[in-house]
Amino acid sequence: MNKKIVILHPAFWKQAMGGAEIQIKYLVDFLLKKNVQVHYVYEDKGTAIGTVMHENLILHPLSRIKLSKRFGNRWFLYRNKINYILNEVQPDGIYTRFFSSWSGFASEYALKNNIPHIWAIASDNDLKVLERSISLIKPLDIIENRYVKRAFKLATVIIVQNIWQEAELQQKHNRKGLFLKQAAPYDNQSIVVKSETVLKIVWIANMKSLKRPDLFVNLVKHFREFKEVKFEMIGRMMPKYNNIIKQEEENNAMFEYLGELSNTEVNKVLLGADILINTSDYEGFSNTFIQAWLRKNIVMSMNSNPDDILTTYEVGFLCPTIDQMIQKITFLKKNKDVLRTMQSRAMEYVLEEHNLENNLNIIANLLKIEENGSTLV
Repeated sequence: MNKKIVILHPAFWKQAMGGAEIQIKYLVDFLLKKNVQVHYVYEDKGTAIGTVMHENLILHPLSRIKLSKRFGNRWFLYRNKINYILNEVQPDGIYTRFFSSWSGFASEYALKNNIPHIWAIASDNDLKVLERSISLIKPLDIIENRYVKRAFKLATVIIVQNIWQEAELQQKHNRKGLFLKQAAPYDNQSIVVKSETVLKIVWIANMKSLKRPDLFVNLVKHFREFKEVKFEMIGRMMPKYNNIIKQEEENNAMFEYLGELSNTEVNKVLLGADILINTSDYEGFSNTFIQAWLRKNIVMSMNSNPDDILTTYEVGFLCPTIDQMIQKITFLKKNKDVLRTMQSRAMEYVLEEHNLENNLNIIANLLKIEENGSTLV
């Protein structure tokens, strides 16, 4: 009998694509190739998703519960709908990759029915949130956090992305995590083409406040008069950033906002880019780091340096201030030989250390899936 796996995640990648959704898509594609029946439960964003091209991918869109986030997180309000779907599907395993009560529901169902629940931690912040006091104006968080605590206690396996997360999980929740390095597929048919005259710099993220797109725009402003430095920005726009980005485009011929692109389109941009900029307040292990290194980009980051990889392996720079970024970009603009050496090192490092196929096989084993997608007894 073929295995049935449920993915519980608030977004489906055809409606909203971020790092978590990219990683889930890698896993779903892998499972489908193994003839596993995948049931994907998500909050319907209301946008068209087109044709689902695989008969074994079964979607379960949940009608959005409209309630202001100012009262706290409302994910627990989907509990009855999720439990109904789980009871109907009777899965052989559940996978979650989101800090919410949904992971708590998955853990409770998995324990009751003696199946594995794999919870992948997506952000360093996921291991900090429960330490914070809950605001009286956000009472929903009290219920939400109660279920998250159940997930920390009951999840069969908790996957972490970096060594800090592994230590924090052990210290704060008395759980041993499974450390899997972040990974992405490598297309060896891709041709890396870098300009010898223009230094191309790219920023990639959906424009949440924590990603700090405003800091990237501030960086771009400094180089307005430099025709040999090109800046590109990719990601889903938030209205609060629309004006500053539009203004910079109008005043800077070397800056372009490319909008929200598919993962394939992002990778094409990276093939011709030199440097990926990250301005986030925090990350777990940004998927874009891997995508960039695979296409001979170095990473310049303000705050995120997972496991000190940027500095230890010399595949990028940690630059806590805009001034430091300006200095590094100016140096690399004048010293292309240094940049090219680092770019080659970045590609060599990621190919050796971040193997997606290995990660997916480990997750399949945790879900007890055999080669043909049947159940391991």
